[in-house]
Amino acid sequence: MIITSLATKDTYVTNLHLGLNDGTYSNVGKASTLDLFKVSGESKNIKSRAKLKVSALPLNNQTFKIQDYLKNSLNDALTFVFVENENNDSPGSKLGQNYKIGLGTTPYNINELCTQIFNVLNFISNDNSSNFNVTLSKISDDTIIIEQNLKGDVGDKQNQSNANGIQITNFIRIQHSVLLLSFDLEDFKNKYIHKIGNNFQISNSVFSSTNNFKAYIKLFDVGSASTRPKDYSLKLSVLSKDFEEGIGSDIYNFSDKGFANFNKLSTSNSWENNAIISQNDCTNGYYLFFNNVNNFSKGNEDCIFDITTYFNQILNSNQTDNVFAVCFDFDYLFDEYTYFVKRFGSVQINNIINKPRIEVHIDENKIENVVNQSKKRFVSNEEIFYLYNKTSSLSSFNTSYNYFLKLEYVLDNVNVLADNTNSHIISAADVYDYNGKLKTGVKKFTVANDVIDLFNTNIETALLSSDKITVKLTYYYTYTSSGVTNTINLHTENIDFYKPIYSSSIENKMLYTKITSQNSDFEANNETINLYVDFIDISKEHKAVNKSIDLVSENLGDVFYSIYDIDTNEEIASK
Repeated sequence: MIITSLATKDTYVTNLHLGLNDGTYSNVGKASTLDLFKVSGESKNIKSRAKLKVSALPLNNQTFKIQDYLKNSLNDALTFVFVENENNDSPGSKLGQNYKIGLGTTPYNINELCTQIFNVLNFISNDNSSNFNVTLSKISDDTIIIEQNLKGDVGDKQNQSNANGIQITNFIRIQHSVLLLSFDLEDFKNKYIHKIGNNFQISNSVFSSTNNFKAYIKLFDVGSASTRPKDYSLKLSVLSKDFEEGIGSDIYNFSDKGFANFNKLSTSNSWENNAIISQNDCTNGYYLFFNNVNNFSKGNEDCIFDITTYFNQILNSNQTDNVFAVCFDFDYLFDEYTYFVKRFGSVQINNIINKPRIEVHIDENKIENVVNQSKKRFVSNEEIFYLYNKTSSLSSFNTSYNYFLKLEYVLDNVNVLADNTNSHIISAADVYDYNGKLKTGVKKFTVANDVIDLFNTNIETALLSSDKITVKLTYYYTYTSSGVTNTINLHTENIDFYKPIYSSSIENKMLYTKITSQNSDFEANNETINLYVDFIDISKEHKAVNKSIDLVSENLGDVFYSIYDIDTNEEIASK
């Protein structure tokens, strides 16, 4: 089962500079595409930037060099040295000719060291006597962006790190875009999770565990150029700030001004730092959104992010932010290459198939499908039986009664308990829809796959002369009155359990697929419709007999499906 929720608004922001027009202040909220790109080292109207990342604590006396636009070579660059057992309370102090960065009298953690590096660099940059002219932004616990204070290629300088755990890129002029998407996740909860009063019944729904479902953000490639970029990765972040979609549509000259842009998200919300996503723009813990990096090896792939963990937090009301940002992974954003242009469909695109969306894929095995009791049953297989409280219509069961199912083998007209332990007595369970709504008048009994076991002595004996064994099912309830437990039988029936046959290969079979349904029309109305799929081996030979026989069923293993639009031949969904 797949539930789709389209984005309610989207746009992209960029710092692309086209001479007269600075894209930093432009808006493209009504464009039919979401354009993701990164242009490296082309515009003379952009300041060069470098990324310094702290991944581990360096060793004592290890160094790194930063070369601002005033320097001619690495030999002229400022050198910074790490010193152990110092807190660096006086930024700007030196060890010989090198500027000191203390590692802490008690060793710093990564965030503390990153803050120390920021403080030292910032102090020296503001000190006119140091001849060091850069602007710094600490965008996360472990990353600092260093920007030259002069536009153009004069700022494209080299840097160097000889320190463990300190990675610093060269200065490069970067123009790029970030995609912004918003979804009405509260509306999803109201539509697809049953509510009693103000309480969502998540614990009774398929959304009670992330083992039952997966949630994805999907963006669909609509580019047609043969030169689409490839071999890069994207990252997803959750923003803690909302954005205005805007009414701009000029994606060629970026002449439409307004919000959102790469200076401000809306009238009331600004970016923490211009032209880059910072940790303070994002929901706590979802800045980098680890394990959600897409790699594009061909260039024409759709973009799919697994957001199951965050979506689960939304459903359980532990998170409320519903704005997502997609951009280049920083390893690719600060490399020397250009990636232009990856184009996705936006909310404004005409073809609904290409609109950005959240898809929630629910494990069909977790959806309670109340089926007819006459279905074929198998030994050593989990089988489910239902009891209905029905006269003219289904009515609620008496909650003061306990309901059970007893299993007995029918052997030579003698009933034998299915085992010598209590597993032949199955307790009833309530039945819920996928959304957590109780199914009135239905109780469920689950017979585990080891209760009627192929290797049970009684079953082995019975299957020697037949391919099935008959089991007597007795439904009953108990209640206590005056300290005495009373048992009332409700219904008995004999059910045949067949010997399972497993297929070792389907390569030599000619399988004919038959799909049937009790519905003549299908509508997207949030209702569950059952489809019945039969695989029939039309090449299999059967012995000729003069009486009707049951065809032997085989276990084919896992079955997968895809749904296509017959007009466009596009895949709509697959499982």
